[in-house]
Amino acid sequence: MATRDEGHGRRDSEEHTPSVGFVRPYALTSGRTRSTVDLPVEATLQLDASVWQQTWSEDDLTSRIVAVCEATPSVAEVSAKVGAPLGV
Repeated sequence: MATRDEGHGRRDSEEHTPSVGFVRPYALTSGRTRSTVDLPVEATLQLDASVWQQTWSEDDLTSRIVAVCEATPSVAEVSAKVGAPLGV
């Protein structure tokens, strides 16, 4: 006979099936990540011609980065102008 679990309203015989959810990357890494590319903050960036074949919404971070990169900025300048941390 199934009994009710006090405080939760769940029956003991019912299986708890975890649902799929969104887990932020920093929750898995405790905020620590490693880059696979050694890119100095003073390195200048140039746009590849293929960037103009893409379409991003105006509020997308990628579109803001592309707009900033038209002036061949450094990695640090892009980070400052789009308001994203250097690691992003």
